[in-house]
Amino acid sequence: MFAEGWEKVKRELELSPGMLKIGEKFAPAIGGLMSSLMDGVTTLAHGDFRADNMMFTKNNEFILYDFQLIGTGSGAYDLAYFLTQSLTPEDASKYERELFERWLEGLRANGVTDIDRDRLWLQYRGTALFCLVYPVVASRGMDLNEPRSRALVETMNSRFERAFDELDLAKLI
Repeated sequence: MFAEGWEKVKRELELSPGMLKIGEKFAPAIGGLMSSLMDGVTTLAHGDFRADNMMFTKNNEFILYDFQLIGTGSGAYDLAYFLTQSLTPEDASKYERELFERWLEGLRANGVTDIDRDRLWLQYRGTALFCLVYPVVASRGMDLNEPRSRALVETMNSRFERAFDELDLAKLI
């Protein structure tokens, strides 16, 4: 599905040279990348952990919904997906490291004692790289000439590209 979506994205959108370069290398690397995301301890992953699937009640209670992509994997996955797809590039640049550290603090506070920060940072980066799948695969079923659909995919791509550049994700391919 990625390869089919990638051909469509290349044909119908203006992509930066960096996006073109990574996209061409990505499809053959997906299998190895997915295997690496299952290395080590796995946990329950929401699978679509983004702002559109979150609400707060009038009492400020957090509600998470849309569990159709639930599965197991690296705990870093949901965090990476949220930061690379729900935050503006500016906010992600500003808060990414702080939110990663806050996630580690949450793990410790909830009884996780064997935390290898460097390994989890590498997993976070790997899951951030995997997030290229979403805009590309989503584009397959969209009319990219329709302004709303085009804007959605372009937004997802720009957010991914920020992560790709700032997290030096090319080294993971």
